[in-house]
Order: sequence, then structure tokens, then C-alpha cells
Amino acid sequence: MKAAKDYIYSRFPESLFQAQGDSQGYLDRLFRGLEKASELNVVITGLCRNIIHTLDHTMARLYKTAGFFHDCKIVIYENDSDDGTSEKLRKYAEKDKDLFLIQEHTGHKQFG
Repeated sequence: MKAAKDYIYSRFPESLFQAQGDSQGYLDRLFRGLEKASELNVVITGLCRNIIHTLDHTMARLYKTAGFFHDCKIVIYENDSDDGTSEKLRKYAEKDKDLFLIQEHTGHKQFG
């Protein structure tokens, strides 16, 4: 049990997402969820625009989450970034066969 706890904490620090209430019940559910996730294949999807300042952190979080599953594909849709996001995402996609990048230039203004 300690090895599983150490594994989870090293991959997804609980200090960032502390549970309220019954902590032992929470940990039991967490470990069962981890075991189940390790048997599943998933697709994580996301969309982005002009996130260069948080892109590395976001990708690190996606990869950590993906690591809990048997197999995981990541699909990211990016449009109209003008801050370097597009180029950096392409570099990630070039190195990762499980990252699928959809990019386009729509010309639409970014939401405020």
C-alpha cells in the first residue's frame, strides 16, 4: 500500500488537490481508481489559443494524467495563436506519436 501511495503522490501530488472529510475512504477510492485506470484506454482532448506562458506546465499535467492509463492519446485543437504557442505545440507533436494536433487560422478575434 505504501508503494502505491508513494507512486501516486510522486505522479500527482495530493497537496494540490486535498480531499475533504474521510481521508482513508478517499484514499481507498483513489487507489481503486488508479487500478481501474491502468486497464483503460482513453483520449484526452483540449483546445487552446495563446497559452505559451502555461504550455509546458499544461503539457506536463496532461502527460502525468495520461500516465495513469493503459493507453492514452491526446488531441489538441489550436487556432490563431500569435504568441509562439503554435510552433511549440508542433515541437511537442513531432516528438510524440500519441499527440494529435489540429491547427488552423480562422481569423476570429480571441474572447476577452
